[in-house]
Amino acid sequence: MITITKLSNYNNIKNQIKIYEEKLEELNAQVLSSSKFDSEKTFSSKETNPVENLMLSVISLKRKYVDQLNNLYKKENEIIDFIMSIDDEEIKLIIDLRFLKQYSWNDIGKVLYMHRTSPYYKLKRHLEKYNEKLKGD
Repeated sequence: MITITKLSNYNNIKNQIKIYEEKLEELNAQVLSSSKFDSEKTFSSKETNPVENLMLSVISLKRKYVDQLNNLYKKENEIIDFIMSIDDEEIKLIIDLRFLKQYSWNDIGKVLYMHRTSPYYKLKRHLEKYNEKLKGD
């Protein structure tokens, strides 16, 4: 089900993806910089190896970031798949201007030579029809 709220989250999703990708790069750089500790004396099995603990923590954190990224990619793909499935070029333009380029409803109305509320209601009707069709399938 696609809603205006889901579409509105598109840019937030893109920004979060960028943040998590940067965090993963930082962790990878941290792992590479900590590799100099690999030559340290190996501790007995009764003692804790600090390098091993660091690596386990990093691996755990990386898994969490990757899981979050996968979830964000899934949401992004759902929105993109929806946009690509639209046959009505005017609706595609409304979505592009509002949710991908962050235009205001007033500016979209100017671009389309309509009252500022018309694009919103056109999109809302299109989403209602789309979601009804999904329920019927």
